[in-house]
Amino acid sequence: IRTRQAKGGRAAALRLTSPDPNRRLRIDPQLPRDSQQLPVTALSTFEPAGDVTLTVDGRPFAAVGGPEYTAWWALEPGRHVFAAFAQRSDGTLEQSEEVAVVIEP
Repeated sequence: IRTRQAKGGRAAALRLTSPDPNRRLRIDPQLPRDSQQLPVTALSTFEPAGDVTLTVDGRPFAAVGGPEYTAWWALEPGRHVFAAFAQRSDGTLEQSEEVAVVIEP
């Protein structure tokens, strides 16, 4: 499987619209941990041949259908890197740019 990622000013065929790059969040000790979540949303300019896979720190955490490719990720302290992957009908695997966030305890 070939993986493509936009480079050199080309518009990305698959990108994360949430979270914002380099966002910093803090876990609120007054709120239940399970209610503190971050939406992770991908936008695709093509019709994926199946679900879009969302990853955190290189590991899949959700496979989501469209047209809103969104999953909620429970906040965990530390620096985390998100990405999205989707397969085109020709078998090419598209990858979004990575987006890093920092969750403070």
